[in-house]
Amino acid sequence: MTLVYATYFDLNIKEHYRELHGFSMQNAGAEFNGELDGAFEALVTAHSGGVIPEGYYARGILPQEGGLILFTAEGSTSAEISEADRGRIHYAQKSVSMLTLSDESYVVFAQQTETGYNLLIRRYDEFVESVGVFELENVLLCNADGLIITAAKAVNQGNLYQMVAHEVFGDIADSKGIFVEISGRNKYLTAKKLNLADYYIIGYTDSQTMSAFIVEEKRNNIFFVAAAAVVSFLGAFFIILFYSVQNNRNLIGSFTRGKYCIFIDKYGKILYRNRKFKQEFNHTEIVSYTVDNNEKLQKALISNGDVTLKLKNRKGDFRFIRLLTARTMVGFRMLGTDITEIMNDYYKSKYDAECDRLTGLPAMTLFEREYESVLKNDLNERACVAMLEVTDSAKYCAMFGARFYGEVLKVFAKRLSDIFKNAVYKDAEYFIIFTASAAETDYIVMESDKYLALLNEPITVGNSSIRLNIKMGLSKTFYPRDRRTLEIPMLQAKQMLHTIKNIENKKWGVFFDAILKNDLAVYESKQAILDLIEKNELTLFFQPQYSVSKDRIIGFEGLARITKRMNISVKELIELAEKNGSIIEIGEQVYRKAMDFAAELAGEDVSVSLNVSPVQLMQEGFIEKFLAEYRKYKLRKGSLAIEITESFLMSSFNNIIVKLDMLDKEGIAIHLDDFGMEYSSMLYLKKLPVNAVKIDREFVKDIDTNSYSMLITSTFVGLADSLGLRCIAEGVETKEQLDALKGTKCDIIQGYYISKAVPKEEAVRLYNEYKKRGKK
Repeated sequence: MTLVYATYFDLNIKEHYRELHGFSMQNAGAEFNGELDGAFEALVTAHSGGVIPEGYYARGILPQEGGLILFTAEGSTSAEISEADRGRIHYAQKSVSMLTLSDESYVVFAQQTETGYNLLIRRYDEFVESVGVFELENVLLCNADGLIITAAKAVNQGNLYQMVAHEVFGDIADSKGIFVEISGRNKYLTAKKLNLADYYIIGYTDSQTMSAFIVEEKRNNIFFVAAAAVVSFLGAFFIILFYSVQNNRNLIGSFTRGKYCIFIDKYGKILYRNRKFKQEFNHTEIVSYTVDNNEKLQKALISNGDVTLKLKNRKGDFRFIRLLTARTMVGFRMLGTDITEIMNDYYKSKYDAECDRLTGLPAMTLFEREYESVLKNDLNERACVAMLEVTDSAKYCAMFGARFYGEVLKVFAKRLSDIFKNAVYKDAEYFIIFTASAAETDYIVMESDKYLALLNEPITVGNSSIRLNIKMGLSKTFYPRDRRTLEIPMLQAKQMLHTIKNIENKKWGVFFDAILKNDLAVYESKQAILDLIEKNELTLFFQPQYSVSKDRIIGFEGLARITKRMNISVKELIELAEKNGSIIEIGEQVYRKAMDFAAELAGEDVSVSLNVSPVQLMQEGFIEKFLAEYRKYKLRKGSLAIEITESFLMSSFNNIIVKLDMLDKEGIAIHLDDFGMEYSSMLYLKKLPVNAVKIDREFVKDIDTNSYSMLITSTFVGLADSLGLRCIAEGVETKEQLDALKGTKCDIIQGYYISKAVPKEEAVRLYNEYKKRGKK
């Protein structure tokens, strides 16, 4: 009987280990498949858009003959490539290989084209770090020829067949696993085929590790083997039953009433849950839900310590559960209570301790922590640190009193928080705004006038109102490896703030670092901008405009985009172009690309709009040249629209109305951009041939939470409707904003909720996708 049980447990434990190894390989395979699929998707995007995706070192081209051409962040370069490396890249229509450039290792993803191969290149160490080992000693990525491309841990051999024979590899691939001799040690190997044709991952573990696991499992089960040797099978059954009841008595007795009780194995899988836990939670494992990291969890379990879990209950709320642990032969008993209120009070107290007492805004310690957190990702993106000061604060205190001025600052801080969500901090003297991505940074720089206009609205406290004098210095910077503290951007923002404090009419300014200054200096030259146009590095992307009632895309706005990696935004480039005269050439390229796209969609009920610079529109002969180009395309009426800003319209009304009438007679629609941001004359608006108005994103961004924004937007929509104009809401980013706009009866929306601006090919795909599901 003892022999039977020993044999049974021995086989069962080995099979359990093989299952664990197979589970680890399944997870490793899923991660490798995900990384490879993502890489080839990024490869297509990189070469269609001419950009290097985030996380990759370069893109490249390998012609059928000749050297390797690389496009990096610093520009393009060429390199010689050996026949061996060329053969590895030519391995298949889609291939992945390792390449050494300048003594550094890279992983190369290649896809065959008619003329050669398109490449996307990633640093070897970053690729290896992105995939997990999952309890395995090592994981190798290799092709069917045995070439090892990557290894989670270093290996000396370049070819798998130097480690195992070709036929042994076949045995591994055709079975669950096999023991083989590698480097004088007995290893347990498993192979898994990947989605990418003719590529495998090989996982292996030292047999000593497996033996240790089996010995431990045997030791844990020695009670059952000994019992089987002494008593009959039936007696052993009752002993096991008695043990189980004793082992779980704390999980089912009155002692546990009102508490959470669970029983887990060593991997965190829940083997038993009491009624209270089942009623409130549906989790089947706990390891990934611990507040502490897994290392601390393991130490707590081994030492019978306590553990805090942060679990989402069946209602969707997060609860903190504190559990006492007790180790058993096969797992851990855990008994706990809900400490959510205590933990919430703790986190609130901790947060309050790091906030400004007067305004309630996060203080500099939280800002420094956030900055360091962003730096850990090693982003190579633009960021912005803005320092905002209420000037003449001493005068306000003297005139109105410190208490009244304190209440004013509270209102002002609330206004700042509403505009810059989760991005405002307070030190002893200044308000700090921090944007952590290129898109946010470009937007705050481009729209600083609008932001300061909103912040400069009068503040009312009690029966008194006060208008604060505000100035802002911005440091537009990067996260290079040598910038590890806030000292530089903070110093630059303060320097710019002090520079503009003595300039009466200047409210804000941007401190550009040396790299950015160089780009600005370069593109002050008209020829440099013309070179951008000639190389098609300044092009047109298209953002869809969606009709709620028709449930389809009915239009696109053409937006200029720079495909070359540069340190200045499109708006900054346009401003330089207006100064050096190249705006005319930019405008010509923009409207030709817009007309070309409108012609491509000629058979569809859709319009294409484009922005026209005031400099262009006021240029002598522009309208005639624009219409001559327009007539070549023979576009239907309403298929093309131009957008003009309300501020430009009001300042140049008499000079522009004749030109707009000429465009209107040709069937070109006129859209009024930034509607509501200026104090426009309704009489002028009625006289102009305007077909649509666009509600500015400032009114839309908090329409779902701010009743005033909802009221203002509803008024604009009603006004447009009474004048017979279409109304387009810009900046719609969430479903909540869309639902709120439906309540205003605004039918057309534009924003990231539908899509960002995309290249022409992607815009056509989006249009067709929505067309299939739209109303007829």
